[in-house]
Amino acid sequence: PDATQCSLACGESHAISTFIKTMARFAIMSLVALVAAAVLIPLVLLQQQSTEEEMLRDWSEPLPGWLTTLVMGWHEFVLGLSNMAIPPPHRAVEVSTLFTQSVMFFTASKLGFADACAHGPQTAAQLVQFARLPSSREDVVSRLMRGLVALQLFAEASPDPVTGQPRFRNTAVSSTLRQDHPTSVKPLVEHMVEVCYAAFGQLLAAVQAGPDDTRTAFTRQYGLDKFAWHAQDAARQAQFDQAMTVYNHLGQKSLLLDYPWTTHRRIVDVAGGYGSLAFALLDQYPELPAAAVFDLPHVIAGAKPRWQSSQGPYHAHSTRIELLSGSMLDLESLPEAQHGDAWVLREVFHDWNDQESMSILRNLRQRMGQAMCTLLVVEATPLPGHLDVLSSKYTSDLLMYALHGGKERTSEEWEALLSATGFRLKKAHVLRGLFVVHEAEPI
Repeated sequence: PDATQCSLACGESHAISTFIKTMARFAIMSLVALVAAAVLIPLVLLQQQSTEEEMLRDWSEPLPGWLTTLVMGWHEFVLGLSNMAIPPPHRAVEVSTLFTQSVMFFTASKLGFADACAHGPQTAAQLVQFARLPSSREDVVSRLMRGLVALQLFAEASPDPVTGQPRFRNTAVSSTLRQDHPTSVKPLVEHMVEVCYAAFGQLLAAVQAGPDDTRTAFTRQYGLDKFAWHAQDAARQAQFDQAMTVYNHLGQKSLLLDYPWTTHRRIVDVAGGYGSLAFALLDQYPELPAAAVFDLPHVIAGAKPRWQSSQGPYHAHSTRIELLSGSMLDLESLPEAQHGDAWVLREVFHDWNDQESMSILRNLRQRMGQAMCTLLVVEATPLPGHLDVLSSKYTSDLLMYALHGGKERTSEEWEALLSATGFRLKKAHVLRGLFVVHEAEPI
C-alpha cells in the first residue's frame, strides 16, 4: 500500500509539474504572439495587397535578425495552437492529403494562371482561354481556383461586371509563379512536382530494401541516378538548372550579408555552376580581391560566355574571376589552394552520403596542403533544440535521401565528418533563412 500510494503521489506530482511547465510555456508564447502580431499584421496586409509594385516585390531581402526570431516564434505558437485545435484523426488525414495542395499549385503554375492574373482579375472562362484548354474545362478550372483561394494562394476578386461570374486575382504568393517576378519560383515549383514528386513516392521501397540494395528512390522510379537522368535530355537539364538557380537565390541575400566574406583574399566556389554566387560576392564587396568558380568542364564551358562576353550578365567583374574546370571527385583536377582562400561548397554535400562526403573532403584537404585557408560548408542545417521551425529543412533531409541517398546534417554531424577528414570546425554561422555556414580550417 505504501508503495502504491508513493507511486500515485509521484504520478500526481509529475502531472502537476508538467501542467505548470505547459502553462508557463503557453504564457511565454502568448506574450511573444502579442508582440509578433503587432509587427506581422502589417506584413500580412502587405501580402494581401494587389498593386503591381507590391506583387513584384523582391522577397529575397532577409528580414532583420530580431524580426526573423519573432516570426519563427509566432510560427511555432500558431502551429502549436492549430495542432491542438484539430482532432488527431483529422490531422492525420490532413497530412495524408497535403500532396493535393502541391499538385493544385503546380497545375496553376504550368497553365500560367499567375501570368494571366497579372493582367487583372480573371474568370474561369478567361483562364481556360488563356491556357488554350477546351471550353468544357471551365467547371474544373473554377473549382481548382476556388481551392487555391481557400488555401490563400490566390484570392477572389469582385465578380465580372458583365457576366457576374466569379473572378480570381493574384496574391503575393501566387505572383511568385509569374515569369516576370524578380524572385519567381516557377521553375522550382514545377521541378519539385513534375520530377521529384514521383521519385519521393518510392521512399517506402527504398527504406524497406535489403542492406545490399543501395538504389535510391529516384533510381527506382527513373532507372538512373538523378544527375545522369537530367543529362540525358537537354530540356530536363535546363529545367533542373533553372530550379537550382531559383533555390540558391532564395537564401543568397542572407548568405551575402550575414557572413564576413572580406576576411578572405579569394573565394573559390567549388561546384559553383555558372558563378552566380561568385558574381554576387564580387558585386556586393568591391574590396574583395578575387574569386574563382570550379565545376565540371561542360558547366564551365557554359559559364564562360556569361563572364567573358561583353553582353554577358557577369561581365562587369570578369577581371576578378577565374574559371576552373575539373571534378571534386578527381584529386588531380582540383585547384591548388592559396593563402587567404575560402573554399565554398554551397548545397553540395547534401547530395552525398557520409562515405562519399568524406572522400570529397579528403580530396579538398589534400589540395589545400599547407596553405592558410578556410573551408565553408553551406547547407540547410537542422537545428535541434533551437528555435528552428523551418520544417522545410527536415523534409529536405528526406528528399535528399530519396533523390540522392544524401542527407541534411546537423552541426554535430558536420563536426564529426570534418574531424575525420583533417579539418577543425571553428564556428557555425546561423544565417537568417535556410542556411548555416560551417567554417572549418585544415589541421
